[in-house]
Amino acid sequence: MNKYQHLFSPIKIGTVEVPNRIALLPMGVFSPRMMNNDGSYTKDGADYYIERAKGGTGLIITGLVPVPKGAGLPSIVNEGRRVVNNIERVASMYLIKTTYSFLLCFLSIGLSHEYPFYPIQLSLISSVCVGIPSFFLALEPNYNKVDKDFIAKVFRNAVPNGITVVLNIFIIIMFCTIFNKNFENYRLVVVTLTGFITLRLLYTICKPLNLWRKILLIFCTISFFELLILLPDLFLVSKFGIVSIVFILLLAFVDTYIIDFLSELFDKIIIKIKEVKNEKRKKENKLS
Repeated sequence: MNKYQHLFSPIKIGTVEVPNRIALLPMGVFSPRMMNNDGSYTKDGADYYIERAKGGTGLIITGLVPVPKGAGLPSIVNEGRRVVNNIERVASMYLIKTTYSFLLCFLSIGLSHEYPFYPIQLSLISSVCVGIPSFFLALEPNYNKVDKDFIAKVFRNAVPNGITVVLNIFIIIMFCTIFNKNFENYRLVVVTLTGFITLRLLYTICKPLNLWRKILLIFCTISFFELLILLPDLFLVSKFGIVSIVFILLLAFVDTYIIDFLSELFDKIIIKIKEVKNEKRKKENKLS
């Protein structure tokens, strides 16, 4: 029995843990009793595998399933790819707001400062910089092969940009506190820089740019700044002045380098996590 001591012990195949090492190999079954004409299993065919699963077989590999001529498998796969790829692209746009909103709660509590946005200002950013572009991007055909690092890519786009938004607001709050300035006069800077960072992320996820994406990006950018310029009272911000323009340009320039730095730092953290996981997996395989 010692010779087969690992037969009933679990084993990992990738990220899936198999309860034991008993496997049912694939078998081509084309009996009318087991399989329908369209290639699907009959009840007897399904019960065949169910009974073996009940018996404790750890790994069951189903047999050959013929695909009828003219089946729409490629179109089904492409549709799945389109959905996943577009979700990956658009998810970053929504997650950036979640990131900085979450961090701003702690910043406001820690500094005993009011929340830096009014709801109407967040509505402007959410609709023009996030909602409209994400709606059209989600409809765009994208049949590229889905990458396995889905979550990492989404967070890589959202987290550095979200942290940069919070850093901007922290700098503005400190500036107003140190020089005894009214924060209300600098809400325009806060809203403009947040919109700029969100539009910059939109530019990043739109790459490579085609004619349609260029039109979408230009439309959203012009709409955002035009609404701020023409309707300052509606969005509860002051009008653009020399000081606010200089402030915006200076921080926007610095933000570009901060986002790049945080993105590189995020990549290094992900690589380190993967290395630790691989080492842990190797140790587990040696022990098994």
